[in-house]
Amino acid sequence: MFMQSLNYYLHKAKSECWAVPHFNASNLEMIKAIVESSQELNAPVMIGMSESEREFIGLNQAQSIIKCYKEKGAVIFLNADHSKSFDSCKNAIDAGFDSIHFDGSHLSLKENFEITKKVVLYAKNKNTDISIEGELGYIPTESSKIYNKEIKVDKNYFTKPEQVRAFIKNSKINRLASVVGSIHGIAINNPHLDIDLIKRINFEAGNVSLVLHGGSGVLPLDIKNAIKAGISNIHISTELRNIYKDSLYKSLDKDNLAPYKIMEPVIAKMKEFIKEKIKFFGANNKCK
Repeated sequence: MFMQSLNYYLHKAKSECWAVPHFNASNLEMIKAIVESSQELNAPVMIGMSESEREFIGLNQAQSIIKCYKEKGAVIFLNADHSKSFDSCKNAIDAGFDSIHFDGSHLSLKENFEITKKVVLYAKNKNTDISIEGELGYIPTESSKIYNKEIKVDKNYFTKPEQVRAFIKNSKINRLASVVGSIHGIAINNPHLDIDLIKRINFEAGNVSLVLHGGSGVLPLDIKNAIKAGISNIHISTELRNIYKDSLYKSLDKDNLAPYKIMEPVIAKMKEFIKEKIKFFGANNKCK
């Protein structure tokens, strides 16, 4: 069955002013909730797995699960999220992932660029349709935490617009992760996005898609304005993990031993949330 590439939907989202949703999945139940939500709303969706999530599920196992859903018509794309080294990226490329995010934010600008370019060259030689994401800037928090304090990202960590054009031109990435005020995880304050900065980055990025990491906890108005300013891909993880945990606690409190019955209400709760985000990002009914 023919399916348009992820890059096709990212360009479509940018030109039409909506965003492709990206949800991280740590197990089969989360994958199931994301895929069913995507199919029921006719929405293209990215399923992200961090290095730890890939290690837990298995690279080939994850790719095989997604392949099975694709063969049934699901418009979903598997992303190797926050890959910290060339080898990590290479392993996911070799396993058949649709998308790679090389996170070189912990490196010098020179090292970041060199490895990003190396990843792009290797990936495109294996699969011309693969989508590669590079990152400029640094988010210093973790997606597995809910912080009981206010957190503000130091503006020195923000993406610098003057670095964007050369980074994109020389690395040939398809997507750019931009640090514009969001955090990984959720804080008691709602970090505000620098919309003017997004506009400046978008101008320098040209046709390359801009990615917002740390979408959990961002104010709805900021999300809407970010999409208008040029963001066309938004990552959600912590909120979905929190819903999974809370609904699982409630389901386990009942007198039931069958795992599939325990997980049914958990999946249903996750689907409610995922569908809400898909609609809010404007991605429903966008599959060709």
